[in-house]
Amino acid sequence: MWKFDSVSALGNYIKDRVYNDPTLSSVEVTGEISKIVVYTSGHAYFVLKDEEAVINSVMFRGNYMGLDFIPEDGQMVTVKGRIDYYSVNGRLQLICNSMSLAGSGNLYEQYKKLYSKLEKEGLFLQSAKKPLPILPSKIGVITSAQGAVIHDIVNTLRRRNPHFNLVLYPSAVSGPQCPSDVISGIRYFLDTCPVDVIIIARGGGSYEDLYGFNDENLARAVYNCSIPVVSGIGHDNDYTILDYVADIRAHTPTAAAEIVMPKIEDLENDIANCRISMDIAIRNSIDARRKELDMLRNHKALYSPVAYVDKQKEQLSNLINQLNSNMNLNVKNYRGEFDSVYSSLIALGPQNVLKRGYSIVTYNNRAVDSVDKIETGSEITINMSDGDFGAKVMTVNKKEDITE
Repeated sequence: MWKFDSVSALGNYIKDRVYNDPTLSSVEVTGEISKIVVYTSGHAYFVLKDEEAVINSVMFRGNYMGLDFIPEDGQMVTVKGRIDYYSVNGRLQLICNSMSLAGSGNLYEQYKKLYSKLEKEGLFLQSAKKPLPILPSKIGVITSAQGAVIHDIVNTLRRRNPHFNLVLYPSAVSGPQCPSDVISGIRYFLDTCPVDVIIIARGGGSYEDLYGFNDENLARAVYNCSIPVVSGIGHDNDYTILDYVADIRAHTPTAAAEIVMPKIEDLENDIANCRISMDIAIRNSIDARRKELDMLRNHKALYSPVAYVDKQKEQLSNLINQLNSNMNLNVKNYRGEFDSVYSSLIALGPQNVLKRGYSIVTYNNRAVDSVDKIETGSEITINMSDGDFGAKVMTVNKKEDITE
């Protein structure tokens, strides 16, 4: 057994062995480029991979600037260089001195062919996109039941407007099972559990991790879905076929929740502005008609012979009737618009929720929204639509999964 005085000593030993190995000092290998990033320094960092392995790679500015093409994810390339061990971060990497094209990477080539096919069929057209509901009361989410994504979505929805119902359809979000699971989720919300809008989401990952969302059957299921679909896959720079065929593409799962649910404060402001606009419109209409009436009253024809006066009176009477009719119609139209928006908000209010058989639990005069805020023996108050009653907590059981 070799004993090293420090991690640095071990790192230096590995570096020396790698550097002095004649096989590793000059290598040539063909693979597919993935995750390429060119920094302001001019150095290019990327992963070279095949179906079974990957190796971190770098091409420094001098060699990179001499290339006769721009390397991109999915390209199949042949590189020459040497293997190096960077002991500062324990990274084994291929330092590339030269690079040439060797055809297209398999996954990327499949992606481009499918994209071209579906684009020609019109699956990405803006005219085919369905509008989102203004105020959804029931939201379907297709994602993994574990991890941060579902919790981020729920927390974002609650922060913006607590009056909603959420149904989670657990799904694989990577690997070969991903497309069929997501398709099953879409069918579930279409046939078994209707919702107002569907969010399909997962966190960031590699090109390979997200490839399940580049599936043709999944794309067609989303295109043919009668419920609006919002995609929230990966991060801002991650694009999949699903993003192009969905009705709206959000750059993160959290952004998807923000797009789906408007802020309750914004809705309240819209209602207030609607009332103000209605009042102004009615007043302006009345003022305009009043000025018309005053003009007619002071018209010189009123001082002409009796027959002419009678004719003018008849016209004046018709104008007054028309004025009253228009005023009533305006008031009715504005009132109908106001009542529609107001009813949508009231229908989701706490009192109406209580009337449907739900209740609100309070402890120390505060609403209990988590079992973490009470404990066994706590004296609580249960509020219903027609009154309230006291109770004592016998047991506390916390659920891990989020369900409907």
